[in-house]
Amino acid sequence: MSNRIWPLAAGVAVLASLSCSSARAETPAPVEARAIGDWVGSIEEAEGKRFRVALHVGHQAGALAGVIDSPDQGAFGLPIANIRAEGDALAFDLTSVGGRYEGRWDAARQAFVGAWSQGGATTPLALTRGGYPFQFGGRWDDPMVLGFSYAPAKAALARVGPRLRAGKCINMSDMLDAPTENAWGPPIAEDDFRILRAAGFTTVRIPVAFSAHAAETPPYAIDPAFLARVRHVVDLASASGLQVMLDLHNYDALMRDPEGQSARYTALWRQVAASFAQAPPSVWFELLNEPHDKLDNDNLGRLYRPALAAIRATNPRRTVIVGPQWNNLDKMLAFTMPDDPYVTPSFHYYDPFLFTHQGAPWADPTPPIGRPFGSAQDKAELDSAVDKVRAYIARTGRVPIVGEYGVQDDPRVPLAQRIRYYGAVSAAFASVGVDSCAWGYRTGFRLRDGDHWLPGAVEAIQATR
Repeated sequence: MSNRIWPLAAGVAVLASLSCSSARAETPAPVEARAIGDWVGSIEEAEGKRFRVALHVGHQAGALAGVIDSPDQGAFGLPIANIRAEGDALAFDLTSVGGRYEGRWDAARQAFVGAWSQGGATTPLALTRGGYPFQFGGRWDDPMVLGFSYAPAKAALARVGPRLRAGKCINMSDMLDAPTENAWGPPIAEDDFRILRAAGFTTVRIPVAFSAHAAETPPYAIDPAFLARVRHVVDLASASGLQVMLDLHNYDALMRDPEGQSARYTALWRQVAASFAQAPPSVWFELLNEPHDKLDNDNLGRLYRPALAAIRATNPRRTVIVGPQWNNLDKMLAFTMPDDPYVTPSFHYYDPFLFTHQGAPWADPTPPIGRPFGSAQDKAELDSAVDKVRAYIARTGRVPIVGEYGVQDDPRVPLAQRIRYYGAVSAAFASVGVDSCAWGYRTGFRLRDGDHWLPGAVEAIQATR
């Protein structure tokens, strides 16, 4: 076993750049002021390998706070504790790994010079002011890097599968996908779709938790009152001139036990399809939101096949949207689509996750507040995603849709940062002819608050020409 300064659990990495906005709002003591900022150094392992570390210190709620990164180990944003900056001394603990740093200011070197202790071993560590090129330092109001604008193109033409012209699209989030319609926020109102159409939206994605309103035993009947409510909502949207993506959402039991729930899943779609057999062609079905847990690209085909057959019995040509494991872009690239001329792929985009989900209490661990958006690294990641989509269209002839993207509406995240993200992501995918659906409307990453849109939200969202 390597004696790295901290081992990571597989797949876990949290990145944060501590916002210094609080530091600018308050005047820390002079001895503390010296410690505030970004610091870099390296630690040598027993076998001679060196690992870079980066320390980010700010002033929050009247005290010093900070995080530390080990980029060579894929560890970012690990919170430090017990920070002490007195006289020329700096010390802090990394309690998650039992580590501690103690150093003193060396004026000649312009660095804190000291030692890192962990697991009974001590190694020298000098921290000098600076940052690594790929880090996400900076302030909330830093400008985006040059070239971060994208020009929406004409909607791409599919050679395989249907051509979806979703245009400007938004999710009716945390409404019909909740256990009950008003459990997570306001229910869908009669005039919501008129409001959306007036704002320039042309498509709505309506996530629905059908499984929460159906019997557990054959024939797995969906509650007639709930199904009628869903039909009424879809009719309202259609009457307002909106296209509808009707999405089966939040079926957690299916994720845990695909084999045991497969018959019920197919029965749900059989009932939904029959109920909407006479709906206009502008109503599209989406088979399943973000398959995960025991569902992956290898077994999704077996799950989708009978459900798609059940749909085709009453809706032979209706557009059906199909997503891979987690609706992940890379998983979509490797996913084998069903052999059906009326299916189209979908993926979701929430990168960088540590920006879009900062402060989200359901994320484990919760990404800390303070990570801005708009760096060169952010642009490189978005450019890479766009390039993957462009290549996918060229290779397969299929044109996907981005079913979800958005930013957690934590009040500590500046609205300008959220608007920046919605504009950049929607325009980026529109630049290769792909439309996207913002998450969400009144709740769940909300873009509308009560009787008004959040300033700049509607204008930021871009669509294909």
